[in-house]
Amino acid sequence: MKSIIFAHNYSRSSNTSVGHTYPAIIDEFDRLCDTFHYGPGYPLFDKNDRIEDVIAKSSFQPDNLIFSHQWLSDLEGDTNVDPHPQLQLKHVSCSKICLLNKEYTNLENKLSYLKQNRFDLVFTHHHEAERYSEQTGIPFVFLPF
Repeated sequence: MKSIIFAHNYSRSSNTSVGHTYPAIIDEFDRLCDTFHYGPGYPLFDKNDRIEDVIAKSSFQPDNLIFSHQWLSDLEGDTNVDPHPQLQLKHVSCSKICLLNKEYTNLENKLSYLKQNRFDLVFTHHHEAERYSEQTGIPFVFLPF
């Protein structure tokens, strides 16, 4: 399987603390899939890229796009939770998967983003995954992180 992972590049040597869960999840995707990492801090990241540009940079046609649990803005009340709206995700034909985190901040705007961009699957560590599925029409899977 070929996947593009959208994430911030929080290297293990940086001073940014992301805990143990985030690197473990990314490591598992790297182990199971051919991956291309894209986002702030990665060498090929460009805030002006559209999704076609990202796919071209990956050098493969992805089976899915995976948006890590720190991709969306956690700023309360931020209606523009998307850090990279130029991607234009609505028209992508491969699967879009999100690892949703911090459901206690800016949840309604995050759910709206997922629905508007036609995500196919969302993993969450929140116990109300079924309610989010009903609200968005997207399958949510409870996955304790």
